[in-house]
Amino acid sequence: MLGRLEMDVEECIVAYNSLLKQIFEKKAHRIPFGRSGRLHSRFDSAKLKTAIEEVIVTQGYSTTEPFNDGKCRGCRVFVCSAEKHIYGITRLRSYDHPHESKIAATISEAALATAAATGFFDPVSIGARCFIDGALGANNPVVEVEREASDIWCTDTGDLKPLVKCFVSIGTGNPGNRAVEDNLLKFLTKTLAKITTDTERVAEEFASRWRHHYDQKRYFRLSVEQGLQDVGLAEYKEQGRIEAATDQYLRKQQQSFGIRDCVESLRTRQMTIDAAPTDQSHECNVAVMQARTITEASEPLERRQLTSTVPHSSCVCHSIPPVNKRFIPREDIFETLHQKLFKPNETQRVTLFGLGGIGKTQVALHLAHWTKVNEPTFSVFWVSAINNAAFVQTYTDIRRKLAVQETTADGDARECVQRFLDSPDAGKWLIVVDNADDMQVLSGSSKNSDGIQQYLPESDNGVILFTSRSREVALALNSELVELKEMTTNEAERLLEKSLVEKDLLKDRDVVKTLLQELTYLPLAITQAAGYLNRNRITISKYMDLLGGTETELVALMSREFPDTTRQSESRHAVATTWVVSFDQIQVLNPPAAELLTYLSLIEPKAIPLSILPPLNSMEAIVHAIGTLTGYAFLVQRGDTEIYDMHSLVHLASRIWVSRTEHGARVEKEFVEHLARVFPRGLWENREQRRLYLPHALRLLRGERTMELRERYSLLGDVGECLRSESRIREAEMCLEESFFWGQQHLPPDDPHHQYSQCALGLLYHIDGQVKKAVQLLESLVQIQALTLPENHSQLLLSQELLALAYVDDGQVKKAIQILETVVQIQTQTLEESHDIPLMSQSSLATAYQADGQIKKAVQLLETVVQIEAQTLPETHFHRLTSQFNLATLLWRLGQHGRAMRMMTTVVEMRQRSLRENNPCRRRAEGWLDHMKVSLEAG
Repeated sequence: MLGRLEMDVEECIVAYNSLLKQIFEKKAHRIPFGRSGRLHSRFDSAKLKTAIEEVIVTQGYSTTEPFNDGKCRGCRVFVCSAEKHIYGITRLRSYDHPHESKIAATISEAALATAAATGFFDPVSIGARCFIDGALGANNPVVEVEREASDIWCTDTGDLKPLVKCFVSIGTGNPGNRAVEDNLLKFLTKTLAKITTDTERVAEEFASRWRHHYDQKRYFRLSVEQGLQDVGLAEYKEQGRIEAATDQYLRKQQQSFGIRDCVESLRTRQMTIDAAPTDQSHECNVAVMQARTITEASEPLERRQLTSTVPHSSCVCHSIPPVNKRFIPREDIFETLHQKLFKPNETQRVTLFGLGGIGKTQVALHLAHWTKVNEPTFSVFWVSAINNAAFVQTYTDIRRKLAVQETTADGDARECVQRFLDSPDAGKWLIVVDNADDMQVLSGSSKNSDGIQQYLPESDNGVILFTSRSREVALALNSELVELKEMTTNEAERLLEKSLVEKDLLKDRDVVKTLLQELTYLPLAITQAAGYLNRNRITISKYMDLLGGTETELVALMSREFPDTTRQSESRHAVATTWVVSFDQIQVLNPPAAELLTYLSLIEPKAIPLSILPPLNSMEAIVHAIGTLTGYAFLVQRGDTEIYDMHSLVHLASRIWVSRTEHGARVEKEFVEHLARVFPRGLWENREQRRLYLPHALRLLRGERTMELRERYSLLGDVGECLRSESRIREAEMCLEESFFWGQQHLPPDDPHHQYSQCALGLLYHIDGQVKKAVQLLESLVQIQALTLPENHSQLLLSQELLALAYVDDGQVKKAIQILETVVQIQTQTLEESHDIPLMSQSSLATAYQADGQIKKAVQLLETVVQIEAQTLPETHFHRLTSQFNLATLLWRLGQHGRAMRMMTTVVEMRQRSLRENNPCRRRAEGWLDHMKVSLEAG
């Protein structure tokens, strides 16, 4: 109830008392076994199931709701049950275990399995397996909790104790010590049951093994000592006695001190760096038990009455880049950040600032992952502030993870996420805003006032950590400042050692120290120097000779990119020294890789799909060029995917390097022409690829050297369409208008690209509610196309269909029907019946009929469409589900409720299978289905 249904304590007590009364008010059998010796269930198992399902339904869940639904929650739960045929304790979990297969149980089945006390209830079947009483061998599941945590956190060592901040065991009362019964019946029903459910003996043995935690007031056992010895499983009428005994137990001075210590231990956080888990333990922690505090609730059913207060947790969610396994801890700076962000009454905003490449991002990333593991009530989100497009993309990803519904007309992810995190429902959170370097991005500019600061939440429940190259920016963020300086000699040596393949290079300690001094102990410079040494297999002395040939002009340019007066004069040019050597060497050794680096300088540095890059001479050349860049650590591959990341400072250096070459304009022109050819058009199947390409296309379109290039405006149209499909209406409008107005001035009215942008802009105006503008634009388009294209041309028919739909919302329904009937008639004559285009037009005609009140006619048309699409399209296809959805709503209006509900159920199931949880189409279908169910239940 507490963990999976997320009920509060008072709700649990009320529900549990009601459940007990329903179950135990009347016995099914008085004797626990028959003449044959087979056990009889003393109580009705069907009543137990009904009572459990009532609790589940009351909390808004289905009776078939999975116990493990794959969602992240603040509390992870497992229950114990025993296999009937081959005895052994089995753990049914509400989460995935990294090393064990999942048992697909519902919430109801899991509750029944752990509650099926032998002699009281029937065994429970889950799939082909049969389970009985969770109390057999695990009525005090403290050992099971210990083993579960060890399996997750410390698989190799099994040494859990150093990782546990606090262990709380909640019992249900000391049963006392009694003699062994001589009578066979009493031995079987009382003595044997006590032996198999000996909770206090298990608790004493466990406390002995965890005595160090007990001595340090980090292990607590809460169990009523006197007054409950004769209260059994079925004696639900003893609630008053249970409450009185519990109250008396809690009032004792010893217990009062113990509870005070327990609360203090739970309230305070683990502060020391040494307590943070190793990389290995973090890898094993798959968001299963993120809490350092383990709470063990003893006795699944035996005399269970809730007498403790357990805090109700909000849903915890994380969106963080992967752990850097080569990270060298910067303990002093970490402790400073931790104190400022997580100590009570401290600041809510902190900026970690310092020279580019000094390790701000990696320190912040380490803090984010530390928070995820050690502050289990905190959600952690990573946000990029490198530019507005990247910020919107990360907020969009966060919205998907949180499943936050759209709260603005244009579905702006920034406002949706901000409002949710400012609400009490969000719980506690940490946001890391990385690369907060550009004041125009943060606060806006004269041309664009839409800075990202206005979309950062300000709730008291959260804290924000910025990383910035600029002290000036850090001051403007109205935050407390923490400066990250160069590594110590020891830290820099450890980083170089971790990064080098050939450890023999480190034997000459004097040369190593000189190299690190030349690189000013800058982490990024050290790792890239190591990448160069690894790739080219040269000595450190040879590398230092190359450093001496750095061009003064390029160093000056690089220094101007970092307007931070806190830097010392001897360390100003450290970043430039490494990158210029590497870039020039690549130009000589692998010209295709240098060409690729030039292309990369024009787009975003993060989440770069390989397919977006212009082709080189051959596939082998691409593979070799990528290998060269990854060898220098300029590109980092994301797992086994074809997605790459480039460090932002490397990206900056590449832009500076390209600016001094003569072929920068040529490369930019070639890239725009290439992207205009390969940018995925608006097919449903291309949506994921479009999302990957979008930030890079927006970045490329900001270039000023392709302003008169026709392909630029073709690409603008495609980008605008993509933005529209992502509900980024304002940005889409800017792109489509720029494309359309340029075409108006430079292209003839019948140019296909110009007509495409005009059509797309008209559709956008319609979606945005600018119906008059949509009608005006589409009417003009249809008039031109009618003069230049045959009547059965697909573009003309599409424009006519969009115009008709705009007429519907403009109140010109009769005109819309006339146009759509003509479109459908022409398509029927020229295309096959099963072609998707005429089917979509027929769906549009049905929409017009519906607006005109011709419901039966609309239903008849949609019946035909649905029937054909069922034979020609996959069951999860977007168009097929859209037709079924529209037909179901019309059938509902006609009173065909049963058929409408069955069809809507199918739509919901298919959309749940194929669409994200927060997809508007999926939510719309789920809302309709809920409406239908409620209406039918209300009669």
